[in-house]
Amino acid sequence: MQSTSSYQSVKRGPDQVIAPLDYELLSPPEDSISSLAWSPASDLLAVSSWDNTVRVYEVVSGGPALFNQSSPPTITGKAAFTDHPAPVLSVCWSKDGTKLFTGGADCTARMYDIATQQYVLVAQHAAPIAEMRFFVMPQGPGILVTGSWDETVKYWDTSRITGQPLVTLTLPAKVYSLDIRYPLLAIGTSETPLEQPISLWEPTTRHIHFIDLASPQNWGRVQRTVKPSCKGQTRSVVCFGRDNEPQRGGCAVGDDQGKIGIQYLNYDEQDQARARRDKCAWVPKWPTEPKAGVAQLSAAAYPINAIAFHPTGTFATGGSDGRIIFWDKDNRVRLNAIPQQPPATAPLQLSPPPWAGFGQPVTALAYSRNGDWLAYALSYDWAGGHSHALPGRTNRVFVRRTVAEDLRKIGGK
Repeated sequence: MQSTSSYQSVKRGPDQVIAPLDYELLSPPEDSISSLAWSPASDLLAVSSWDNTVRVYEVVSGGPALFNQSSPPTITGKAAFTDHPAPVLSVCWSKDGTKLFTGGADCTARMYDIATQQYVLVAQHAAPIAEMRFFVMPQGPGILVTGSWDETVKYWDTSRITGQPLVTLTLPAKVYSLDIRYPLLAIGTSETPLEQPISLWEPTTRHIHFIDLASPQNWGRVQRTVKPSCKGQTRSVVCFGRDNEPQRGGCAVGDDQGKIGIQYLNYDEQDQARARRDKCAWVPKWPTEPKAGVAQLSAAAYPINAIAFHPTGTFATGGSDGRIIFWDKDNRVRLNAIPQQPPATAPLQLSPPPWAGFGQPVTALAYSRNGDWLAYALSYDWAGGHSHALPGRTNRVFVRRTVAEDLRKIGGK
């Protein structure tokens, strides 16, 4: 990657939907973007792609970033890693931000030293690695957790590279998504056939598995398994919780039918009420009335490709409809959306999917360490199959300055 000290911003115009405070990263990947990850210790943003590369950018605010609408950031390309021989599906950082982990369709995970830009192989599976996360044991080593389509989750000691996992957890289905908010690990798996189907319309089931990471003795067994309230195939799982009450956590689940469900690990009376309320999954829809000659997008279902929690507890979702929606989890209401509404001339002939929001699906989301910035990626997610993989499509990555409308909870809390 060639370094650049400039940034590119796209201002809102008569035919544009990019917000004035969204800044575009230069030198984007040449194929679909699979994941985004901010360093927990610096302003570095990692971008992985189906073009077998991982790009690293530095996003430096021109002053206090939160709600600052006057000063643009400086965005610099820092590195491009091209060592994977197959698509890179997931990236994550070490706690101190000195190491970057990458994994994907070559069934391996690599650990890059950001200072030297050298890597070592740290993990191996029998099938592609779908998702990875890193955590640090109290008074212990840093652990890389990898989830794979080979139906296993493996734990790797990154301080002592041996080629062998510390623990292997075997699951009944492929791992599609996982996330950690220590000591909680949540894993979303693929559909599995039911031995005794509930009905002809529901011959399969899907699960969210919770693991307690507080003790290594628990890593190899599932603490609790729940069936998500979403009826579709799980696409994204992101944990939430409270640092002083780790057992009050859970996860948000997005599926391929455009629904979002909230799953709690443990239930008190308040959580039970929330669980009953959240049993009906949320369905993000266009808030517009159908018009003659305009696609009726509110009747369609589009996958939830990405979920990102802000430090305040609100969260954002990105989907195949080409929109980002901001939510108040506790009050279960929508706070904001970008773009605010679909263009007046959404093409009917591209159904599905019309991508009427940004013009193409949102494939990844990530908040920066302090929540000042939201990074989002626009690229094809293959929800419409090969026929909708239009040649010449531009893959784009933006950083959005956080605004009050994205965060303000009901009651002002």
